[in-house]
Amino acid sequence: MKNLDAIEIANRIKFELLPYCYRCEIAGSVRRRKSEVHDIEIVAIPKDYEVGLFPKGVGLWLAGVDILKGKPGPDCRYLQIRLPDGINLNLFFAKPDTFGYIFLLRSGPSLFSKDFVIKLQQAQLLYNKICEIEKTYPEGHNQIEKIREQKQDLIARFPAIKGERT
Repeated sequence: MKNLDAIEIANRIKFELLPYCYRCEIAGSVRRRKSEVHDIEIVAIPKDYEVGLFPKGVGLWLAGVDILKGKPGPDCRYLQIRLPDGINLNLFFAKPDTFGYIFLLRSGPSLFSKDFVIKLQQAQLLYNKICEIEKTYPEGHNQIEKIREQKQDLIARFPAIKGERT
């Protein structure tokens, strides 16, 4: 599909989703202005929503679409939807603290995105190791403060790290 056609569809979908989201942005090849677009990517921070018998929020919009991959719900991070326009929509759900990372990954060049994910995975592994080491010291040990500083430094540099916050 030509980029101009995809931009028109992406903007329509974005404005359909906006009432149900705190933030909603077009990403991927549409945003990068590729001449040929194979799918549309949107990254959104949805407001609370329900799916099923009594949908609310973005669940109302999802009730009328053809979902190819993913399962809508509170833990959903990705849905692939077949649009009636003949193109797929990749809809990424983020939280406020992960929106920037996901938007960056979905909008940047693929080599950059792969490198970024590797660095984030390495940071997560290091964080997990630091947490394991921290458990070996008794509370009040002189190393505990250094360990907690290292954890806070990693969290400051990589807010998407998952784990206990001290």
